[in-house]
Amino acid sequence: MFGGAYHADGVRPEERPKYGALNLLGHADGAAPRFGSCHVRLRAEVNRRATFCHGDSHLGPKDVGTADAFASVLAGLAEAGTDVRRTPSGEHGRALDGYVEAQVHGPVVLATDAEALVLDPSFRGTATVRLLASTGVPIEWHRGFVLAPHEVDAEFRGPVMIPLAARVSREYSRDGLLDAEVLGRAAASVVREPHAWAEWGTRDEVLQYVKQLWHVLAWFGRADGRS
Repeated sequence: MFGGAYHADGVRPEERPKYGALNLLGHADGAAPRFGSCHVRLRAEVNRRATFCHGDSHLGPKDVGTADAFASVLAGLAEAGTDVRRTPSGEHGRALDGYVEAQVHGPVVLATDAEALVLDPSFRGTATVRLLASTGVPIEWHRGFVLAPHEVDAEFRGPVMIPLAARVSREYSRDGLLDAEVLGRAAASVVREPHAWAEWGTRDEVLQYVKQLWHVLAWFGRADGRS
């Protein structure tokens, strides 16, 4: 994608691009929530050393650009029928697909390049937040996602989502609701004790199921009003 520039002699690993997404529409849950419930919001000046494409770069996109030459990316969004109106403040975008991928060239240092860590409220009061707070980067919160197991759609990611949601809720949720922190603890269990999940498949297969359950939660979940 970059003409072999990062395979040249003398190029250091930290110079290679860091992959993220451009939150063009101001979604509170980030530009590409399919990859997780929390995100780092980089400072605007980082855009000067970033390149962008419509869709995932591993697909070989034709719509590429920079902050100063962005028309091709906008055209790709228009051709795909993407609504480019900004989301009302605080609202989720649920952009599981069709995002604008960003490649930030050179090192990314949280202390100087990050404007905020935007977290899911299900992590309030956890060791995760304490660890992230130790970076010194300001922490913000979006509205989160919650879903009851009986609300899980059987078609969106397949029928296995319903029994998986029931088990995850039963074993890891204090109030019966699925949220990002609950799914995270389930995923950690799959890694630490794959034998406990053997009836669902191999470790990698079960982790894929948990990831797909996150997609269900991010697409159908309602805002977390518990805190």
